Amino acid sequence: MKQVRRIPACLLMLALAFATSAGADDAAASTADLPAQIEQAARVHLLERARTADLHRISVNVTAVSRDIPPDCASGVRIEAVDTRHLSRMRFAVVCDGMSPWRLESIVRARLTAEVVVAASDLRAGAPIEPQALALERREIPAMDAAVSDPAAVDGKASRRALRQGQIVDPRWLIEPLLVRRGAAVEIVARHPGVAVRVAGEAMEAGRRAQVISVRNTANGAVIQARVIGANQVEVVREERPAEHDGEANTATSRRSR
Repeated sequence: MKQVRRIPACLLMLALAFATSAGADDAAASTADLPAQIEQAARVHLLERARTADLHRISVNVTAVSRDIPPDCASGVRIEAVDTRHLSRMRFAVVCDGMSPWRLESIVRARLTAEVVVAASDLRAGAPIEPQALALERREIPAMDAAVSDPAAVDGKASRRALRQGQIVDPRWLIEPLLVRRGAAVEIVARHPGVAVRVAGEAMEAGRRAQVISVRNTANGAVIQARVIGANQVEVVREERPAEHDGEANTATSRRSR
């Protein structure tokens, strides 16, 4: 029978003390490099947001401003985003859920660069933006929602503000352009299964794409409701009669037939 050698109690105590000391060193290391951990968490957070926003060719530089070293956390810390609306001053929280829990907030400054849409020439406020008026350039952006990388997201829209050549096109200022002006001559399109009838009309009010406006048919003078579908072009809005009205009409017809 193989004999099992017993380890002296003093050696066990020494090994336990060494393990405890090593664990304490690891915990201390987890907070000693906390600024680097915060910066890494902020970098990952921003890259994920940039991908969600469909920004292209992204690069991120972050700096944790708060350099306070909190107490050790044996269970490890977790880092949460608190407020990241402004890249120049973001707030992240460091949380310890151990036996002696604590919470620390840190300020992080970030610089985000991406390939974004800019104005290739000066653009008037409210004017439809054509594809040739746009260009792509790598720029630093002040906020995640202050730029786009896809020119198709801007094409055909209008800016509420005038844009200078080279200025970043901010999607927060984009609107549908005014396609029909009040008093303008318009083409009225009435669609039926297999056929489309087009007649001349006059816009009684201004409208943007998909808006429903009043239009006068110049042939018979009737004022109808039509949806704006293009520049000086509208489509008749078909109004379905409620089912109960149909029932009432049928009842009236039945009574008259008696």
